Amino acid sequence: MCSEQLSYQDHYDYGMRAVKSTISAAGLLKRNDQEGNENQIVLKALIDINLPKFLVQDIPLFENIIKDLFPNTKKSTYILKTLNQSIINTIKEMNLLDTEEFIKKVYQLHDTMEVRHGIMIVGPTGSGKSSNYRVLEKAITRLQPQTNQTEEQIASNPYRRVIVRTLNPKSILNEQLYGKLNHVTKEYTKGIVPTLFNKAVDEYKKEYREWIMFDGPVDSVWIESMNSVLDDSRKLCLPNSEIIDLTDRMKILFETDDLGEASLATISRCGMVYMDPKFIDYNCYFENFKVNFPKSIRNTDFLIRFKNNYRLFIPELMNKYKRDFKEIVLTSECNLIYSMFKIVMSLILDGEALEVDLSKLEKIVSCTELIFIYSVIWSIGQNIKEADRYHFLKILKELINSTNEILEKENQYKLPVINESEGT
Repeated sequence: MCSEQLSYQDHYDYGMRAVKSTISAAGLLKRNDQEGNENQIVLKALIDINLPKFLVQDIPLFENIIKDLFPNTKKSTYILKTLNQSIINTIKEMNLLDTEEFIKKVYQLHDTMEVRHGIMIVGPTGSGKSSNYRVLEKAITRLQPQTNQTEEQIASNPYRRVIVRTLNPKSILNEQLYGKLNHVTKEYTKGIVPTLFNKAVDEYKKEYREWIMFDGPVDSVWIESMNSVLDDSRKLCLPNSEIIDLTDRMKILFETDDLGEASLATISRCGMVYMDPKFIDYNCYFENFKVNFPKSIRNTDFLIRFKNNYRLFIPELMNKYKRDFKEIVLTSECNLIYSMFKIVMSLILDGEALEVDLSKLEKIVSCTELIFIYSVIWSIGQNIKEADRYHFLKILKELINSTNEILEKENQYKLPVINESEGT
């Protein structure tokens, strides 16, 4: 039903391996809650395995399918409370926003890891892929057994320290990745992947959780060699006929923008977690970046005024930007807003200074609105094709006028008005 009613995406798979993962998830839930309702367990297993990979527009369709299959079954609310709280605490420590959707995505990654040893985190730049697995890594590590605990407490604790070993598979040659065998001399030069795998296997006695992260584009040139290790056999086969067996504590993660070049054989072997940028609110960007502002600026009205302009101006401008303008270079919202903040920092700081020159502080605060508009023009406006720039100027002035009306009602400072003779 999902394959017929939901959109087609490269990372969607509904084959037998997906069915097996659902059965494994149901078995795991049953062991944790032996007296639980079986319909609820099967329903939760279907949701836990399939929901993480869906795009925003497909989630309502999937939920309708689930309602048709389980019309009288309530969704299970079972969660690992200790892990959930650790995730929330870790997000706050990392200066990220603990939004409901992001916490769900971190938890979904954990649930996917419980039934798969190969996991792909898919999504465009700025969607939170790296933050997702880093939060989970730190959340699990902070729950590891402590030295003052008894042997029984340590044995009953399922969490252990997580070690992440990261490499970019497209930054090196395929021979450097897996190793090279000289067919004349039969001499084998070990690659980076077997070296990382051997290190992870050698540390099995330390009871660490080992994650091997492939952070880069996925294509058929190198990913097909991973099929044997992603299969249930969990064996890495090397050019010199050596075989490395993965331990039960090892996970293989992939972080990539899309899977357009990957084969169905590879996709079906991995659990999928899709990070949709639509879940990220514009306030997330501001809250994450404001910690980078100098302390002397944070103690003034600059941050308050800048935030007011940002919340009233940026969401509306970005909606019009995506709908009305053509870009010179394809960008993401994250890149544009990050560029805006970098321009702001370059305007308030001298060179490589970390703090604002106190003699200029009052002037900087008085020019908050000018700095804001300048940074918007040279970050968001600079990537618009020349034919659309006059239209951008027109929309910019309309937004300034409408924003000023709101700011005036709130007794706030106004944005500077652009004259007709001025251009971008």
